[in-house]
Amino acid sequence: MFSTPTLYKIIVSLLGPEVLEKYEMDYNSRLLIQKAIYLLQELIGKELYNFSWYLAGPYSPLLSRQVFNEILTNLEEVKKEAENVRFTEKGEKFIKKVKEFFEMEGDQLEHLNLTKADWYELLASMYYLYKRGQIDSKEDLKRAIKVNKKRFNEEQICFSIEEFYKRVQGIDENGKI
Repeated sequence: MFSTPTLYKIIVSLLGPEVLEKYEMDYNSRLLIQKAIYLLQELIGKELYNFSWYLAGPYSPLLSRQVFNEILTNLEEVKKEAENVRFTEKGEKFIKKVKEFFEMEGDQLEHLNLTKADWYELLASMYYLYKRGQIDSKEDLKRAIKVNKKRFNEEQICFSIEEFYKRVQGIDENGKI
């Protein structure tokens, strides 16, 4: 588990402070945090939070509790402590890689009728299935997403799969940069 000030700084670096400001009342903010931290953990190669499959893909109850109970209940104090947190060069590289992995033009998402949260959900879910060896081909991934993500249409799924495979090429077979 990241220290609370470190987790705060990571979230703000990846998603901006507004996701924490809206966290309690906005499901999409909670989803964005879950998916971004999931991918970061995978890239680092250490299990800091136990993620398991849930309705929107990889989910960690521990991460949710830490954000709600430790960050949000002491937000001003945590912000102040986070000012002293410095990322190593390697840490900065991981954060940059997560941002690049999820990066997508807003007009492209709009064209596909996807929100930023939908996009994160799809890519993180694909990565979760891919990393666990349950996927041997694009067709396997398409079938798995269709079964587990019924609310997404064919065009959204196919586009996401193509983008996923482009993005995962920048990550080696061990999941590291």
